[in-house]
Amino acid sequence: MEFKRDINTPEYVDAQRQESARHTQKNGHTQKNQRLEELRQVALRYLARFSTTEKGLKTVLLRYVKRQRFRQKGLGYEVGENQAGSEDFFAEIHNIVKEMVQKRFVDNGEFARSRLNALQKSGHSLRDIAQRLEFKGIQKEMVQTIIEQEAQETLQEESLLAVSLFADESLIEANEKAAALVLLRKRRLGPFEIEKEGGQDCYENATEQKKNRHKAQIVLARAGFSAKLAQQVCMMDRFEAEERIFRLKNR
Repeated sequence: MEFKRDINTPEYVDAQRQESARHTQKNGHTQKNQRLEELRQVALRYLARFSTTEKGLKTVLLRYVKRQRFRQKGLGYEVGENQAGSEDFFAEIHNIVKEMVQKRFVDNGEFARSRLNALQKSGHSLRDIAQRLEFKGIQKEMVQTIIEQEAQETLQEESLLAVSLFADESLIEANEKAAALVLLRKRRLGPFEIEKEGGQDCYENATEQKKNRHKAQIVLARAGFSAKLAQQVCMMDRFEAEERIFRLKNR
């Protein structure tokens, strides 16, 4: 006589529910670990190629999650609220970014310092640099602190003679003027106006000279430099302008 289990008993139903719950929990942990490892590899591959901030890395990982979600939808998979793009994923991304920060793979301070030097040497004002870094997730207070630290370190490294070249102004102000001059040299304005053949003055009269200086001041104002600084650099001679740019590029 064949024995048949009664599947309608409460004991059997409870046992099946417990088994299903254990299976679901196990699969959930496995999927979570797989997602974490996948996000970790994405972060490491990106950081191997680019330098970024905490906010920048979060943006990269979020974009990756969204691409994966759209790809799954395109293949016909059902993507529920508990999958890509959910609060669990945001928490996992936060943990990955925190891990990268602890391992010093992401450092907002070093990123800001590097970008500050590069942007200033290419002719960007401190105001413009602060806005760019703030967009990357770095506060203005940190940027100001780094600017002061850079100036202090430069004063300690350079000789007294080199520092006293422009003794009537701070090193921060000198670097800001040099950055403005870099921009004017790119635009061939101010001290870098193209001269006529034979070394003659490039201005026909005082009105034209005033007009060109006004044009240079407008360019500097749009770039975030102050009106006082723009007026000062536009009145410089070419030799001093080149000297300031040289010191900025080789600090």
